Amino acid sequence: WTSHYPPWIAAKATRPGYDPELIIHLRASPAGNAIVLVHGLTDSPFLMRAVGKGFYEMGFNVLIPLMPAHGLKQPAEKMERVRVKEWQDEVSFAVQCAQELGQ
Repeated sequence: WTSHYPPWIAAKATRPGYDPELIIHLRASPAGNAIVLVHGLTDSPFLMRAVGKGFYEMGFNVLIPLMPAHGLKQPAEKMERVRVKEWQDEVSFAVQCAQELGQ
């Protein structure tokens, strides 16, 4: 999951606590359900964490990707160059991961 992300995440260019979230049940087989929660334009995974924990408590595996150019310490320089296709690709990747973790 995290190996997919660009170097600026590994370089700690994100604000503390704003990294992508993967909240899964540790079982031999996938949980019955998985959900991808996508934050809004001015949000980040940090702001979706409480919702994700609620779904986890209901039995879901939860994926909360960090959308490109979000949650950064200096977002303006990256946000100006990000394209909608990058956001679409990020959601598609998260959905592919979720399909391996549940319905």
